[in-house]
Amino acid sequence: VHAVTSTDNRGCAALHYAAAHGQLTVVRRLLARGAEVARRDQGGWTAENYAAHYGYTEVAQALQPAPRSSALPLRPG
Repeated sequence: VHAVTSTDNRGCAALHYAAAHGQLTVVRRLLARGAEVARRDQGGWTAENYAAHYGYTEVAQALQPAPRSSALPLRPG
C-alpha cells in the first residue's frame, strides 16, 4: 500500500503519473489497491485533472466518483 500512497517531492503519487500518461489499466489497479482519487499535488491538481489536461478522457472518467442513485431503496412490505 505504501507505494500506492507515497508521493514525490511535488506531491504526485503513482496515480497522478498513470493518469498523466493515459495508463487506464494501471489507474484501475492503483484504485483497486487504495490509491486516493482526491489527492492533490502541490499545484492543486488531482489525477483526474492530469488525465483531462492531456486528453485522456477515458482515464478521467474512471477517476470520477460513481454517480449516486437518486432512487430511494425499496422497503420490503
